[in-house]
Amino acid sequence: RFDSAGNPLHSAKAPFHQAQGGATFGGPLPGGWAFFFASYEGGGAAPRKFVTIDPTTTALLNSKGWPVAAGHVAFQDDAHQVLAKVQHQWDDGANLTLRANYSNNTNENIEDWGGHVARSAGIVDLRHDWAVAATHKNVISHWLVDLRGQASSQLIENRSLDPTCQGACVGNFSGGPLVEIVGRATAGRHRITPNPAQEDLLQGKGSVTFVGSRHLFKTGAEVNRSTLTSSLPLHFGGRYIFA
Repeated sequence: RFDSAGNPLHSAKAPFHQAQGGATFGGPLPGGWAFFFASYEGGGAAPRKFVTIDPTTTALLNSKGWPVAAGHVAFQDDAHQVLAKVQHQWDDGANLTLRANYSNNTNENIEDWGGHVARSAGIVDLRHDWAVAATHKNVISHWLVDLRGQASSQLIENRSLDPTCQGACVGNFSGGPLVEIVGRATAGRHRITPNPAQEDLLQGKGSVTFVGSRHLFKTGAEVNRSTLTSSLPLHFGGRYIFA
């Protein structure tokens, strides 16, 4: 293993920490016609990438305002999920189900870095997802009525890991610029950040089915409304390449 100047590197094995856990809980609600279920699962890890920028280049970049750490550099990678569900049986032929879930993920290695690329030139991927849904089914003699609806949202935020932002790199002109010394180092705000995107969905559908002795008839309708909002600034923080 060598650094960006061709000097041999001797390093110990990087430490690694990971934790994961979860729990479930469920049972009947008072009255005996409704049941609930809830669950949680989460975990996090502190892996490390090996940055091989040589000491001379590291010192130069640090002195000019680009914070660079060489060697084993830690990053965050964790995920959390919560689910809740309630099911109510009105009678032998009708039931209602309600469900909600939420997840939150953080990954500071969505854009690969390490080697000649400093952590500051990486991207953190932040995801927040939630959804609620309801289903109602009713059987009346030869008729089956099925009604469903849901709403969901996904927010994805790709932000720079550049520490010169002094916080979350959410503005088009926060942090930067990106500097590339060909064959030696890359550091600073990633050129495509910040890159937020949010997708929202509303859905409703229903169907009515008749089951006869020799025939089956079914009709229904479905309505969907989906919206997507995103932006992709490019080079707003500036980019300098030195050969």
